[in-house]
Amino acid sequence: MSIGTSMVVFSQFFGSACGLALAETDFSNSLKSALKKYAPGVNAELVSELGAAGVRGAVGTEQLAGVLKAYNEAVTYTFVSLSRLVEF
Repeated sequence: MSIGTSMVVFSQFFGSACGLALAETDFSNSLKSALKKYAPGVNAELVSELGAAGVRGAVGTEQLAGVLKAYNEAVTYTFVSLSRLVEF
């Protein structure tokens, strides 16, 4: 009984860790490509380092709409791709 429980707990933690690593990689890659499309003048590395909370102070008001649209597309793409992965 205890071996079975420990295997279930291990599988849950291991699956979550792998899913988080995949989601983070997928999000950062899709954010960089979406920034090139919607806000071409913005430094993609800087936006990735600052995160969603710090981007408003680092990006001008004329580029903010494109950056927010890029974030929206990246988050949506990440959720859709991971939900397809979970289906199997």
